[in-house]
Amino acid sequence: KKAKKKAKRREELRKKAAERKRKAAKAARKRKEAQAKAQLGTETKESGKAYRKKLEREIRMRKKLIDVIHRPQGVVVICGPSAVGKGTILKALNEKFNGMFGVAVSHTTRHPRDGEIDGKNYHFVDEKTFIEMRDKDQFVEWAEVHGRYYGTSKSAISKVCDDGGICILEIDVQGAKKIKKSDSLKAKFLFVTLSGGLEELERRLRGRGTESEDKIQK
Repeated sequence: KKAKKKAKRREELRKKAAERKRKAAKAARKRKEAQAKAQLGTETKESGKAYRKKLEREIRMRKKLIDVIHRPQGVVVICGPSAVGKGTILKALNEKFNGMFGVAVSHTTRHPRDGEIDGKNYHFVDEKTFIEMRDKDQFVEWAEVHGRYYGTSKSAISKVCDDGGICILEIDVQGAKKIKKSDSLKAKFLFVTLSGGLEELERRLRGRGTESEDKIQK
Protein backbone atom coordinates (compact mmCIF):
# COMPACT_ATOMS: atom_id res chain seq x y z
CA LYS A 1 0.00 0.00 0.00
CA LYS A 2 2.79 2.40 0.87
CA ALA A 3 4.44 1.71 -2.48
CA LYS A 4 1.18 2.44 -4.31
CA LYS A 5 0.72 5.69 -2.41
CA LYS A 6 4.26 6.78 -3.25
CA ALA A 7 3.77 5.94 -6.92
CA LYS A 8 0.48 7.82 -6.98
CA ARG A 9 2.10 10.78 -5.27
CA ARG A 10 4.95 10.84 -7.79
CA GLU A 11 2.46 10.73 -10.67
CA GLU A 12 0.50 13.63 -9.21
CA LEU A 13 3.68 15.66 -8.77
CA ARG A 14 4.74 14.86 -12.33
CA LYS A 15 1.39 15.99 -13.70
CA LYS A 16 1.49 19.20 -11.65
CA ALA A 17 5.02 19.93 -12.85
CA ALA A 18 3.99 19.30 -16.46
CA GLU A 19 0.96 21.58 -16.03
CA ARG A 20 3.11 24.36 -14.54
CA LYS A 21 5.56 23.99 -17.42
CA ARG A 22 2.74 24.14 -19.98
CA LYS A 23 1.26 27.25 -18.36
CA ALA A 24 4.68 28.91 -18.19
CA ALA A 25 5.29 28.19 -21.89
CA LYS A 26 1.85 29.56 -22.78
CA ALA A 27 2.48 32.71 -20.74
CA ALA A 28 5.87 33.17 -22.42
CA ARG A 29 4.26 32.90 -25.87
CA LYS A 30 1.66 35.50 -24.93
CA ARG A 31 4.35 37.87 -23.67
CA LYS A 32 6.29 37.51 -26.92
CA GLU A 33 3.16 38.09 -28.98
CA ALA A 34 2.31 41.18 -26.95
CA GLN A 35 5.85 42.52 -27.35
CA ALA A 36 5.78 41.87 -31.10
CA LYS A 37 2.44 43.66 -31.47
CA ALA A 38 3.66 46.59 -29.41
CA GLN A 39 6.84 46.83 -31.47
CA LEU A 40 4.91 46.61 -34.73
CA GLY A 41 2.55 49.31 -33.58
CA THR A 42 5.45 51.58 -32.64
CA GLU A 43 7.23 50.99 -35.94
CA THR A 44 4.05 51.65 -37.89
CA LYS A 45 3.46 54.83 -35.91
CA GLU A 46 7.04 56.00 -36.39
CA SER A 47 7.08 55.14 -40.09
CA GLY A 48 3.79 56.99 -40.49
CA LYS A 49 5.26 60.12 -38.90
CA ALA A 50 8.39 59.85 -41.05
CA TYR A 51 6.27 59.47 -44.19
CA ARG A 52 4.17 62.53 -43.32
CA LYS A 53 7.29 64.59 -42.68
CA LYS A 54 8.78 63.45 -45.98
CA LEU A 55 5.54 64.28 -47.78
CA GLU A 56 5.42 67.73 -46.18
CA ARG A 57 9.02 68.40 -47.25
CA GLU A 58 8.24 67.40 -50.83
CA ILE A 59 5.14 69.61 -50.88
CA ARG A 60 7.18 72.58 -49.64
CA MET A 61 9.87 71.84 -52.24
CA ARG A 62 7.33 71.62 -55.05
CA LYS A 63 5.76 74.93 -53.98
CA LYS A 64 9.17 76.58 -54.13
CA LEU A 65 9.86 75.07 -57.54
CA ILE A 66 6.49 76.21 -58.87
CA ASP A 67 7.26 79.69 -57.55
CA VAL A 68 10.53 79.66 -59.49
CA ILE A 69 8.78 78.51 -62.66
CA HIS A 70 6.35 81.42 -62.60
CA ARG A 71 8.99 83.96 -61.63
CA PRO A 72 10.19 85.93 -64.68
CA GLN A 73 13.41 84.44 -66.05
CA GLY A 74 13.58 81.85 -63.26
CA VAL A 75 17.09 80.42 -63.45
CA VAL A 76 19.10 78.25 -61.07
CA VAL A 77 22.89 78.33 -61.41
CA ILE A 78 24.81 75.24 -60.30
CA CYS A 79 28.48 76.10 -60.22
CA GLY A 80 31.75 74.65 -59.01
CA PRO A 81 35.08 73.28 -60.24
CA SER A 82 35.34 70.39 -62.68
CA ALA A 83 34.66 66.92 -61.20
CA VAL A 84 32.97 68.37 -58.11
CA GLY A 85 29.67 66.61 -58.84
CA LYS A 86 27.49 69.15 -60.67
CA GLY A 87 26.37 66.56 -63.20
CA THR A 88 25.42 64.14 -60.44
CA ILE A 89 23.17 66.77 -58.85
CA LEU A 90 21.49 67.47 -62.19
CA LYS A 91 20.85 63.77 -62.72
CA ALA A 92 19.30 63.45 -59.26
CA LEU A 93 17.05 66.47 -59.86
CA ASN A 94 15.80 65.08 -63.16
CA GLU A 95 15.09 61.70 -61.58
CA LYS A 96 13.31 63.25 -58.59
CA PHE A 97 11.35 65.90 -60.50
CA ASN A 98 10.94 64.49 -63.98
CA GLY A 99 10.17 67.17 -66.56
CA MET A 100 10.41 70.14 -64.19
CA PHE A 101 13.98 71.08 -65.08
CA GLY A 102 15.72 71.90 -68.31
CA VAL A 103 19.44 72.48 -68.79
CA ALA A 104 20.60 75.39 -70.91
CA VAL A 105 23.17 73.62 -73.08
CA SER A 106 26.41 75.59 -73.11
CA HIS A 107 28.76 76.23 -76.02
CA THR A 108 32.40 75.23 -75.88
CA THR A 109 35.44 75.12 -78.12
CA ARG A 110 36.92 72.03 -76.45
CA HIS A 111 36.70 68.63 -78.08
CA PRO A 112 33.95 66.18 -77.03
CA ARG A 113 34.85 63.56 -74.45
CA ASP A 114 33.91 59.92 -74.87
CA GLY A 115 30.14 59.54 -74.77
CA GLU A 116 29.34 63.26 -75.06
CA ILE A 117 26.75 64.26 -77.65
CA ASP A 118 26.71 67.55 -79.53
CA GLY A 119 23.61 69.53 -78.59
CA LYS A 120 22.97 67.49 -75.46
CA ASN A 121 26.09 67.79 -73.32
CA TYR A 122 27.47 70.86 -75.11
CA HIS A 123 27.24 72.71 -78.38
CA PHE A 124 30.72 71.99 -79.72
CA VAL A 125 31.89 74.84 -81.95
CA ASP A 126 35.19 76.12 -83.29
CA GLU A 127 36.89 79.17 -81.84
CA LYS A 128 35.91 81.42 -84.76
CA THR A 129 32.19 80.65 -84.29
CA PHE A 130 32.40 81.18 -80.55
CA ILE A 131 34.11 84.56 -80.87
CA GLU A 132 31.55 85.70 -83.44
CA MET A 133 28.74 84.80 -81.03
CA ARG A 134 30.53 86.57 -78.20
CA ASP A 135 31.05 89.73 -80.24
CA LYS A 136 27.37 89.73 -81.18
CA ASP A 137 26.48 89.64 -77.45
CA GLN A 138 24.75 86.26 -77.74
CA PHE A 139 26.09 84.95 -74.42
CA VAL A 140 24.83 85.79 -70.94
CA GLU A 141 28.23 84.63 -69.68
CA TRP A 142 31.40 83.25 -71.15
CA ALA A 143 34.85 82.36 -69.87
CA GLU A 144 38.16 80.97 -70.98
CA VAL A 145 39.14 77.89 -68.98
CA HIS A 146 42.43 76.09 -69.60
CA GLY A 147 42.71 77.63 -73.06
CA ARG A 148 39.17 76.69 -74.11
CA TYR A 149 36.08 78.89 -74.33
CA TYR A 150 32.82 78.12 -72.55
CA GLY A 151 29.62 80.15 -72.69
CA THR A 152 25.87 80.05 -72.11
CA SER A 153 23.79 81.58 -74.86
CA LYS A 154 20.69 83.67 -74.30
CA SER A 155 18.78 81.51 -76.77
CA ALA A 156 19.55 78.34 -74.76
CA ILE A 157 18.02 79.88 -71.64
CA SER A 158 15.00 81.22 -73.52
CA LYS A 159 14.32 77.80 -75.00
CA VAL A 160 14.05 76.16 -71.56
CA CYS A 161 11.97 78.97 -70.07
CA ASP A 162 9.62 79.06 -73.06
CA ASP A 163 8.99 75.33 -72.60
CA GLY A 164 7.82 76.05 -69.04
CA GLY A 165 10.71 74.42 -67.19
CA ILE A 166 13.09 75.64 -64.53
CA CYS A 167 16.27 76.60 -66.35
CA ILE A 168 19.45 75.11 -64.91
CA LEU A 169 22.87 76.52 -65.75
CA GLU A 170 25.74 74.13 -65.05
CA ILE A 171 28.76 76.42 -65.25
CA ASP A 172 32.14 77.06 -63.68
CA VAL A 173 32.91 79.66 -61.04
CA GLN A 174 34.05 82.31 -63.54
CA GLY A 175 30.75 82.22 -65.40
CA ALA A 176 28.74 82.24 -62.18
CA LYS A 177 30.58 85.35 -60.97
CA LYS A 178 29.74 87.18 -64.19
CA ILE A 179 26.05 86.32 -63.93
CA LYS A 180 25.93 87.30 -60.26
CA LYS A 181 27.72 90.57 -60.97
CA SER A 182 25.42 91.56 -63.82
CA ASP A 183 22.28 90.31 -62.02
CA SER A 184 20.60 90.18 -65.41
CA LEU A 185 18.90 86.83 -64.81
CA LYS A 186 17.80 87.26 -61.17
CA ALA A 187 19.17 83.77 -60.67
CA LYS A 188 19.47 81.53 -57.63
CA PHE A 189 22.96 80.12 -57.03
CA LEU A 190 24.12 76.73 -55.76
CA PHE A 191 27.88 76.45 -55.26
CA VAL A 192 29.04 72.83 -55.06
CA THR A 193 32.07 71.93 -52.95
CA LEU A 194 33.82 68.78 -51.76
CA SER A 195 34.33 67.77 -48.15
CA GLY A 196 37.74 66.35 -49.06
CA GLY A 197 39.05 69.67 -50.36
CA LEU A 198 41.63 70.04 -53.12
CA GLU A 199 43.14 66.61 -52.54
CA GLU A 200 39.80 64.91 -53.21
CA LEU A 201 39.23 67.13 -56.25
CA GLU A 202 42.62 66.17 -57.69
CA ARG A 203 41.85 62.50 -57.08
CA ARG A 204 38.56 62.79 -58.97
CA LEU A 205 40.12 64.65 -61.89
CA ARG A 206 42.84 62.03 -62.23
CA GLY A 207 40.23 59.29 -61.97
CA ARG A 208 38.24 60.77 -64.86
CA GLY A 209 41.32 60.79 -67.06
CA THR A 210 40.05 63.76 -69.09
CA GLU A 211 42.52 66.39 -67.89
CA SER A 212 46.29 66.60 -68.23
CA GLU A 213 48.45 66.89 -65.13
CA ASP A 214 49.23 70.53 -65.99
CA LYS A 215 45.52 71.39 -66.08
CA ILE A 216 44.89 69.56 -62.81
CA GLN A 217 47.63 71.54 -61.08
CA LYS A 218 46.14 74.81 -62.34
